[in-house]
Amino acid sequence: MARSLHLSPDGPMVFTLAALRALEFTGPAVNGQHLVPGVFFAFEATGPDVLRVESRPGSLVGFAIGDTPPGRWLTLHVVMGATDFSACKIIGFACRARAEGPATFRVCLRSGVEAGHRDVMIGAPVETGPAGTVHLEVLTLADSPILPLIAPWRELVVFFQTDTPAITLEDFRLIVI
Repeated sequence: MARSLHLSPDGPMVFTLAALRALEFTGPAVNGQHLVPGVFFAFEATGPDVLRVESRPGSLVGFAIGDTPPGRWLTLHVVMGATDFSACKIIGFACRARAEGPATFRVCLRSGVEAGHRDVMIGAPVETGPAGTVHLEVLTLADSPILPLIAPWRELVVFFQTDTPAITLEDFRLIVI
């Protein structure tokens, strides 16, 4: 087929993360407000200074907890759209992160289902600190029967501890094979 364009299941997320890499922003995060289309922080607390966010061209996003604690949860969401994984064997991610002190976070694939959503954690928690780390995790779809292969919507959700020191996601790549 001449002139046909086929984007892999991670295609929309690639474009979303490229927009985030190009963003220059320093300021407060507003719960649920998109930094770029498809990327937002979510947290329980309401208050003027929950999360201070910084994004510089070439890096993804960093944040520091403000004067108001975020509450019981703190997540970063990347919208993936209606992604079809039926032809895929492996889903994973690679990331480079750095934090002011020891920090861990989990990466989850959230899929829309009839009764709401289903979360599937991808691999082990990411551990980082002042020296920074590179982390790689994969999930074999045959070994994860609870992950719907076709879903009306998906998000990649990064779960941070609510006492996380200042942390920067320098790079993040989704792996789909």
